[in-house]
Amino acid sequence: METAQERFVDADGGHIRFADQDVSATPPHERANLGMGRTFQTPRPLPRCSVERNVRISALHQPGRSATARAALRATGLGARAGASVGDLDIGELRRLELARALAGRPAVLLVDEILAGLSSDQADDIVTLLRAIADHGVAVILIEHTMGAMLRLADRLVVLEAGT
Repeated sequence: METAQERFVDADGGHIRFADQDVSATPPHERANLGMGRTFQTPRPLPRCSVERNVRISALHQPGRSATARAALRATGLGARAGASVGDLDIGELRRLELARALAGRPAVLLVDEILAGLSSDQADDIVTLLRAIADHGVAVILIEHTMGAMLRLADRLVVLEAGT
């Protein structure tokens, strides 16, 4: 069984600076406490927990974590699904859950990894609209994505890499 730590790969060079400090060797939970949020390309919610509990766990270090979790669920359009089992969510809802979990940490910057992968065009449009709303509320969104149409709708600044260059 994969552990949470196995999902992260340490950088083999360079530095990561955030909030005027080098966070290159900072563990993910400490980065989250500094205001960095992230999503994973493959959603991995806690399967035995409800939608709301998954998000509440992500708000563990936030004051009023239940209210924070509910706000994140409402912001991502999952408020009505709070009591549902994560096994009952479709792929679009799972992507929204990833965003809600990240937002529950109240990030200043949100790193989003290929969130549109596997979505229908309607689901992708909904996620693009949601990401724009998140950015419009003052969260810096850094997006890794292959869907250029979505990138052109979202990006204020676009950097393209091919084969690492």
